[in-house]
Amino acid sequence: MIRLQPVLLAALGLSVTSQTWAADICKHSYEKVFPYDLPLGNPQAYINVHNEVRLSYNCQSGLAQATSGVQAGVFDLDLDLLQAEAKATARQGQAATAGAKVLVLGFEVAREDLDLDQVLNVSISPEPEVDVSGTLSFNVGPIPVPVKYGVTANAQMNIRAGTKGFGVTLNLVPAAAAQVYVQAGLDIMVAEAVARGDINLIDEVLDNEIAVLFEDSDRRYMRFDVTSKSRLQALDGYVFIRASAGVGPLKKNYEKDLLRWDGFSRDDLVLDFSDRVVILQ
Repeated sequence: MIRLQPVLLAALGLSVTSQTWAADICKHSYEKVFPYDLPLGNPQAYINVHNEVRLSYNCQSGLAQATSGVQAGVFDLDLDLLQAEAKATARQGQAATAGAKVLVLGFEVAREDLDLDQVLNVSISPEPEVDVSGTLSFNVGPIPVPVKYGVTANAQMNIRAGTKGFGVTLNLVPAAAAQVYVQAGLDIMVAEAVARGDINLIDEVLDNEIAVLFEDSDRRYMRFDVTSKSRLQALDGYVFIRASAGVGPLKKNYEKDLLRWDGFSRDDLVLDFSDRVVILQ
């Protein structure tokens, strides 16, 4: 009698037993990759949201992986706000491995090796938030005004995994948020300037729900289910600079909109996929 290693767990790497099967009965490899990109922009800023889910099974090892990234730019700052990855792998006869990492502005801020022998509920996030700044000069009327601007950013990823019948579910939720601040100050004998505003660069949450389930009592079939959602609020707010020059009756006031964004708000069902695959001949 042939005894089968639970392919369910091999596919997502969430557990491996010492059972083996005759390799020649496994005929079907499988791979699916689901990419998603959402670029948005306006004259002063841009963002791009990237999400990718990968499922594969080759009779010897299985992989489930989700990678996400959020890039943004404002004025002359180009930022990799978030890079997040979680994956689980397994090879026949070997212990399963899994891990997750989060990078903010290109710096690795958190890495976790996940214990796949128990139900997971892990949240990864950096402390404190990241602040990147620069300086530009703008003319407000005839007055050159130095402006300090920057981006405060934070990111996190929540990972949950559990069992469902003869299968597993894996939920990966990366999120990124960033705000722009502007500070303008000029206070000399004949001129002064101030800046006012409230700006949201991006507030993005991705939600990847992955399930791998066996069907029928012989476990000849595997069903792959993936649902991905995106919730985005981005590029909304305004900043204006008010300046004045001169003294007494010769004093003149000037205003200039530095930023004025209408904003984007989207809730997208990125992917709703289900596939039933014969894995044993």
